[in-house]
Amino acid sequence: MEIEREFGRIVINGKEYKEDVVIYKDKVFMRPKELSADKKVEGHTVLSVAEIDKILEEIGEKPQVVIIGTGAEGKLPIEDEVIEKLKGMAIRVITQVTPEAIETFKELKSMGVEPLFIVHITC
Repeated sequence: MEIEREFGRIVINGKEYKEDVVIYKDKVFMRPKELSADKKVEGHTVLSVAEIDKILEEIGEKPQVVIIGTGAEGKLPIEDEVIEKLKGMAIRVITQVTPEAIETFKELKSMGVEPLFIVHITC
């Protein structure tokens, strides 16, 4: 999977996205931010449990690993309950600034692991 990122955009296998995305098993879909629209911190929509529930429903299975790319400067706010929920489900959680998270995603994929990747594309 080819991923190129610049501030405010990400290109995945040649297709450009200008909103946060979720990647799982080579499927790309938009992060369901509308579920957290009422939760904002410094202008950023908080990654909420409601979003995680929707994402897990969308993929239809439990991933081994969830990578959360927190943006170029790591400013994506994440509800504490998100991490607790995923760890409670025995899912490994990795949070990194998005450029590092992309490299971790690629590395895990090269090792045969199918991580769920939530990508914040701005700050």
